[in-house]
Amino acid sequence: MTKLKAINISKWQGNIDAKTIHNEGQIQVVIMRSTEGGTYQDPKFVEYWNSVVSNNMTPAAYHNFHVASSTPTEQLQNINTTLASVSFDKDKHALAISVFPNTEEVTTTQRADNLHSFLELLKQDGYKHVYINTNNYEWNTKVDWSKYSDFSNNPLWISHWTNATEPTIPDTWAKACLTWTWWQYSCTGKVPGISGDVCTNWVHSECQDNVDNLGASNTPTDIL
Repeated sequence: MTKLKAINISKWQGNIDAKTIHNEGQIQVVIMRSTEGGTYQDPKFVEYWNSVVSNNMTPAAYHNFHVASSTPTEQLQNINTTLASVSFDKDKHALAISVFPNTEEVTTTQRADNLHSFLELLKQDGYKHVYINTNNYEWNTKVDWSKYSDFSNNPLWISHWTNATEPTIPDTWAKACLTWTWWQYSCTGKVPGISGDVCTNWVHSECQDNVDNLGASNTPTDIL
């Protein structure tokens, strides 16, 4: 199995030196927060995206999903407006939907229903590579995942901070005999070009969703 190394970043990383990140040779993929809910845009997203692309690293975006405060349609509109500000290509680039239940008081079924509707809207709008970001506990206990078997059609970005050789896979994917595509294994990583801690990830480069296959050469492409 070939694995590439990725980081995920948001405004909390402050100013980054993408040239140094690239030249150090550790990081091939940078996953950047674009949006949250129906109204929030990360103020560093456009700057980060452009610097990552200009320094020949593979870009990807992520959106923090809300259930009660914003409708699926409002969140789609927010994503489309924000991603239109950069070179995001729905046919090529990955968009991850982070599902980490916050203080919103909703049932597990409401969360599953809204998420499923949102994923369907993204598909209808032409997004070809939509990942789900979650962890085993939150997904299995706070999402009525068994209601929709097609959740597993979305590649898994698993968050599991551990020294183990593999993360724990939520039942949606495990029961379908599927595994992770991205794995966030730490949020205390150190990367030259970024001050302070940063979340570090592995990327399964051979996974089917990686349309052009990032390949054994570890040479980044525009497709994840």
